[in-house]
Amino acid sequence: WPDKPPLIAAPDSNFDAEWFSDFLRALFPRAGSGPSSIPAQVPIDMVTHHMYPLGPGDDVEMARKSIEPHKLELSSERLKLVGRLVANVSNRTAMPVVSETGGAYNSGRHGVTNAFVSGFWWNDLQGSLSKHGHAMGCRQSLVGGRYALLDLPSRQPSPDFYSS
Repeated sequence: WPDKPPLIAAPDSNFDAEWFSDFLRALFPRAGSGPSSIPAQVPIDMVTHHMYPLGPGDDVEMARKSIEPHKLELSSERLKLVGRLVANVSNRTAMPVVSETGGAYNSGRHGVTNAFVSGFWWNDLQGSLSKHGHAMGCRQSLVGGRYALLDLPSRQPSPDFYSS
């Protein structure tokens, strides 16, 4: 730590393309104009966003949606958009990061986000993170909720634990 300060991450929110564009342009204003413009010195290393690609935890169709190719492709497209936006606006000085994900928000869905079928969206997301220039992706919870990597009462890892 004395030789290299910790990384700074922001804004750690859900992704909204218009808001993120404005936020990044405020953080990384260009000096001058034209292709030789240089971003201002901004102390931010990671541009973070949340992602819950399966939607709300109370969706009774979640198991089917978690293996639907179109649904998985939507996640990949979003990661591509975020990756390009961060790279272009920051002039590749900041890394995009999914700082929170768990498949479904509101604590996931029992029998889906804590079961074998959850591996389809989770493994696909991990590959898409790498493909689209994200530095990393963090699960919402190690313990707690129905999307945790470890089931606290049984003390057993969830299926997603093994591919993490």
